[in-house]
Amino acid sequence: MTLPVVKGAAQLDAFLGRFLRRYAFVNHLNIACFAEAFARHLRAQTVPRDPFSLLPMLGLQLHRSPQLFASRAIWIKTNNTYAIHYSQYENRSSIRFSLWHEAFEILAEHPHFPSLLPPAEKERLADRFAASLLMPDWAIRREVKRFATNGAGLVAVLADCFGVSRTAMRRRLREVAPHLYRRRNRSRPWTPLFSHKGKLSAPCKDGNRTCLI
Repeated sequence: MTLPVVKGAAQLDAFLGRFLRRYAFVNHLNIACFAEAFARHLRAQTVPRDPFSLLPMLGLQLHRSPQLFASRAIWIKTNNTYAIHYSQYENRSSIRFSLWHEAFEILAEHPHFPSLLPPAEKERLADRFAASLLMPDWAIRREVKRFATNGAGLVAVLADCFGVSRTAMRRRLREVAPHLYRRRNRSRPWTPLFSHKGKLSAPCKDGNRTCLI
């Protein structure tokens, strides 16, 4: 099944509203399941989930901008248009992450979004949304098993498979498959980019699948 093409801000608002009305809250406890459900709403169950092809089908205009230096991407809404402007100075794999980050911010500003988020919390959730959507835990585990014999090149291989930067993949692997990243020097603990204060993960039933949060 393919995603019906959405035209204009009004149609996009309606499309997002149908998805958001299912939720009583969105926070760190269900953000991974929320991201996976959003991917299904886009009919993008498989990976890679490329925002350069999926977001324009939602009516979101993507513009490469030479004027963005401090930010990788920003979104704007005019009378009947949503647009995301992204920096021309970033590589495509990094921009993919930033585009999904901005997509979450659009969701968070929708009238039907169920939770009121402080700015810092919204930024953290947007990062975790982008990471979970681009690099879902079930797909990471599947590909780790597939390429288990290629330990030295695992990060590069998986980054290419998922269309993300090696830095993003390395940090995601530390969350989903931490046994691959046991440091020899235990006095230098790593800090996962996409984590939050409190629990790192917990089971979250979503249909027939158990997601990490």
